[in-house]
Amino acid sequence: MYVERLAFTGVAQEYTDGSPIGTKVGVLRIGNIYLTTINGDVYTDIGLRIKQQSPTAKTMVITIANGFTPNNHYICSDAAAYQLTFQIIASHLKPDCTEEKIVTTILDLIHQAK
Repeated sequence: MYVERLAFTGVAQEYTDGSPIGTKVGVLRIGNIYLTTINGDVYTDIGLRIKQQSPTAKTMVITIANGFTPNNHYICSDAAAYQLTFQIIASHLKPDCTEEKIVTTILDLIHQAK
C-alpha cells in the first residue's frame, strides 16, 4: 500500500494511506534453477528469506526486474521498516504490508513451476 510521508533521516514520520501500488513478482524455471524477480529494490533480508524458505536449493533473487514502477523503488523488510534511514523514508510502501505478500507469492509461484 502506498503511503505519503514527510520526514527526514533520523526523524519519526507520519503515515497517510494512499492508493495501492502494484508490485510485479515472477519466477522463471530453467531446469532445476529458479530465478525469482521483483520489480523493486528489496532489502537483502527479504531475498534471503525467499532463498531460505524456497523448496529448492537453486533459487536466485533478481531485483529491479520486469519493469520498474515509480513509487515502488525501495522495498524494506518488516524488521527494517521503522528505522529512520533514507531508504525507509524514501519508500512509499506501508510498513508490515509488503514483505509477507512478496515472499508468499514468490514461494507459491515456485511450487506452481515445479
